Amino acid sequence: RECVNMMNNLQFRGLLLRLQERLSDNDRKRLHFFFGNDIPRSIRDDPTLSGTLSLLESLLDQEKINEQDYTYLIKAFDEIRCIDAANLLRKHMKQMQSNGQNKLSQNLASIMPTIVDQYLQGQEEEDKYNVQCHLVNQTINSTENNKLIDNQNTNINPVTVIVNPPTRSFSISRRKKRLISSSTIRKCSLLLIMLTTIAFGIMTGVYINAIHYNGQLTKELELKNKRIIEEQAINNQTIGRLNEELKEFKIDQGTALIRAGFKFGGVGGSHFDDSLTPNFTCSHYLSGIIFQNDPVPLNWIQFLYSSLLDPQNVIEAKLHGTRYKTDSVQQFLLDKDEKISKIQMKIDNITLYINKIQHSVPIIRGLRVFTTKGRVSQSIDRVNGQSATESFDGYAVGYVTGKDGLLIDQLQFYWYRITSG
Repeated sequence: RECVNMMNNLQFRGLLLRLQERLSDNDRKRLHFFFGNDIPRSIRDDPTLSGTLSLLESLLDQEKINEQDYTYLIKAFDEIRCIDAANLLRKHMKQMQSNGQNKLSQNLASIMPTIVDQYLQGQEEEDKYNVQCHLVNQTINSTENNKLIDNQNTNINPVTVIVNPPTRSFSISRRKKRLISSSTIRKCSLLLIMLTTIAFGIMTGVYINAIHYNGQLTKELELKNKRIIEEQAINNQTIGRLNEELKEFKIDQGTALIRAGFKFGGVGGSHFDDSLTPNFTCSHYLSGIIFQNDPVPLNWIQFLYSSLLDPQNVIEAKLHGTRYKTDSVQQFLLDKDEKISKIQMKIDNITLYINKIQHSVPIIRGLRVFTTKGRVSQSIDRVNGQSATESFDGYAVGYVTGKDGLLIDQLQFYWYRITSG
């Protein structure tokens, strides 16, 4: 058993090593951030191959994962959207569980016939011994009776009498048939019991696995629902805070001050809200965009915000999507009295495999802006996808929210009413 455990441990560590080939630098950074509360700071700040191996070793030492159950690690790869790595681990764990059930069935099948044969062989030997003893006793009794007659009748001339043991062929044949019939019944009964036991063991294993898998799905759904509720609460708080701050400027309350645009794209990724950027106030508005020089396709973007009260006070929001070191950077910056009055986007579907099921997911692949001075950012005509445009008379873009991960899943623009002041 120790040898089997050692082999399982070596196979699991080999799997973890193969897993490293599927992780990019950004995947490692996200993985280290996700396990920030479970690993030492020195490991969390080292997203190299060595650091990731140390992370996995730390999880093994804490018994958060082992060669039989590494659901915690699979959940982590799902959260950071490293689907390929998560599927590899799921496939290996399912195979390990299936092999365990097959070994149990094989062991039962190999042990039970041996026990049955030994039992039946003992019964047959015992029956043969009883028949032989019965024949010997009958022979002895007949011989003693003959001797008694010779001793009591002295006047009778001695006569030699040869007494043969009685023939028992008929009774022995019938007893042998009964023994064979009884042995056959016992064999069939034991075989039926053995098959029933194996079937019950397999069904029990499948049932336990199904319960465990359903429990995991339930927990994941509960976490996702909780995260959605939290995001909705944050959005409501943001809109409420901005409305309260705008009221202090005594702007006309008869017209909507903030107008939420349409949500373009899909529902994947993690939610972001640029209005939650530190030092962001109601006087800040979208005043610049930083993106990759080649617009085919759009992999990342970063928005800049300036204050109406202090134009030199420019805030950089977080980068959305994935930026690579080889990407060349381009900026589109607005003048002091310039606003964005119209936006145009390209939305295209990409194919993802989740739990071996093909999904078509909409992604933002291009963005172009139009200003109040007639300026336009770079063209996105060469980008594949469906074109979408949004603008509102008398409004300019205030800030941006949406969803992102490895790519930009969704964008939603919030528009401020343009005032004469």
